Amino acid sequence: LPGQPRTQIGFITFDAHIHFYNLKSTLSAPQMLVISDITDPIMPLPEDLLVNLQDSRKVVDALLDALPTMFHKNLQPAADATQPIAAMAPSNSCLGPALMAAKRVIQHVGGKLSLFQASLPNLGEGALKMRENPRLLGTDKEHTMLIAEDPWYKTQAIDFSRLQIAVDTFLFSGQYTDVATISTLSKYTSGSCYYYPAFFAPRDG
Repeated sequence: LPGQPRTQIGFITFDAHIHFYNLKSTLSAPQMLVISDITDPIMPLPEDLLVNLQDSRKVVDALLDALPTMFHKNLQPAADATQPIAAMAPSNSCLGPALMAAKRVIQHVGGKLSLFQASLPNLGEGALKMRENPRLLGTDKEHTMLIAEDPWYKTQAIDFSRLQIAVDTFLFSGQYTDVATISTLSKYTSGSCYYYPAFFAPRDG
């Protein structure tokens, strides 16, 4: 990461809730702060959500070591009623509210925002619907699947650009992700979009 020794870093994770992390250098381990109200999320400990990487390196490393196992069982029953109760699906995703929270954390300094998205956003602002339709392939309506559906992402991208925040998106869902819509975050902020189609964690992780 560029900018040493001034580099600042922060982390937010999200499913149906938003999780902030206190990475203050005086802590022996990171503290997770869960915000369940995604319609108007508060900012807990606003001074400690973005920390100097050099000062808090041990706490940051501890969080990175813990992240792969913290949410590995974060599943919910499948929404399809025809599926057996045991069928499990990836958890909900409130990407929009999480982006708004991240913007509030770094808007005073700008910088790089890296988004790692493994499912289709389905909660709060920016929720998207499955719109993949194989019947449209090869027809004059195929292009409708390749353009952004929700203008919310373009609007937010313009705001990110105004605040000098570049967004890199890493999309690695095994299911439909709506790359056309989410990638506008990178398109209008001079970021990059990395798409890993048919991602399968045991093979590709």
